[in-house]
Amino acid sequence: MAQHLLTPAQHGSALRAAVGDDVLLRLPENPTTGYRWAFSLPAGLSQVADDYAAAGSAPGGGGERVLHLRAAAPGQHVVTAVLSRAWDTGAAPHGSFSATVEVG
Repeated sequence: MAQHLLTPAQHGSALRAAVGDDVLLRLPENPTTGYRWAFSLPAGLSQVADDYAAAGSAPGGGGERVLHLRAAAPGQHVVTAVLSRAWDTGAAPHGSFSATVEVG
């Protein structure tokens, strides 16, 4: 089984994977600002883990959100994410991400 990586550089792109492959989505995040990624995942990709890794030891410093997915079913599966504050429902998103995982 292979492991594939999605980063902000792959926004709007597509990658090919096989059933059982892992897909890691790594996006910059700083939860101390209130901005967090909210993900929309298709049924063909199962979530294995959702972690946050701080970039350093400085208080309030940013880090990286790592969403670990597994290709569970064949097809074209679009992963989307929106960076926003949960309580700020009327505001435009601070960022977004989308990529297609083609599982064969």
